[in-house]
Formats: sequence, structure tokens, C-alpha cells
Amino acid sequence: MTIATDGDAALTTFEKDGPFDVVLTDILHPGLGVTGLIQSIWKINPKQQIGIITGFPILSKPFTKDQLLNFVDKLVKPPTFPSYVPLLADSEYHL
Repeated sequence: MTIATDGDAALTTFEKDGPFDVVLTDILHPGLGVTGLIQSIWKINPKQQIGIITGFPILSKPFTKDQLLNFVDKLVKPPTFPSYVPLLADSEYHL
């Protein structure tokens, strides 16, 4: 596992050590934005698998009426638990 602290560090790491089995990136991070990061990685390796992590609910197409209603319900009701937990904030993995 390799962890980068921002988009610029992630791209530098990918250029140096990639490709990886999968690249996971948060949708919001400092430095190079997620769109720029993905475009840059795909210029290097168009087949690189990339997963985007977000703390926001996402609705994927196609969806049913019940899925749409459930999605909207989640948006309008406040969460009952912390919606963001910095899992790797004190991680032993660093660049």
C-alpha cells in the first residue's frame, strides 16, 4: 500500500512506482484535483483502475423509484453518526 497526502504527491508516486492494482482517491483533496489526477494517470496508463471515495451519497444510473426516494431521504435527514472518519490520519504509511 502506498499513500499520498495530496493529488500532486499521488501523481508523482504513480509516475515513479505505478501502475498499481488499483488507485483509490478521495474526491476532495489538496493540490491537483481529482479530475486532473485521473486524467494524468490515464495518460500514463489508460487501463489503470481508479476508485473515487466520497463522503457524499451517490446515486448511480439506472435507478428505481424506491432507490431515488431512499437517496433523497438520506440527503435531507441528518446522519446519526459521524459521516467522515479519517481512517488513515495517524497511519504508519507515509511518502
